[in-house]
Amino acid sequence: MEQMIPKNPGIGRFSYFVRMLVLTVAFLGFLKVAESMDPKNVVHAGILVGGFLGFLGLWIWLAAIRIANIGFSKWWGFLFPVPVLGALVPLLCLVLPPGYRQHKRMDRAARWVGGVFLAVCVVLMIVRMWTQQS
Repeated sequence: MEQMIPKNPGIGRFSYFVRMLVLTVAFLGFLKVAESMDPKNVVHAGILVGGFLGFLGLWIWLAAIRIANIGFSKWWGFLFPVPVLGALVPLLCLVLPPGYRQHKRMDRAARWVGGVFLAVCVVLMIVRMWTQQS
């Protein structure tokens, strides 16, 4: 009997978005708790480093399984912490539809998400330039 292997393994865009949102909120909570810790204390320093590495590992894992759904190698998930590419990986994960590597077509949701992301980036750059002049 043949095993059914999914055509596009991994998670979809919406599932990726929700999981990353929950993980980011949890990380912000961890940072709030970390503010009260003393980094000179060995136990606190271990908790801070371990917590940060744990969240980083989860972010890489989520990116890797989403990238597999797009059709690329899961190894692309390790580009998540790289400074410039780290911004590109989540964008690709949010925009590209499942199986994009095979069919090379973006659907309507991909165009909307990409457009909104681009608009937010432009607004943030304008705000940043405006606030630096003052």
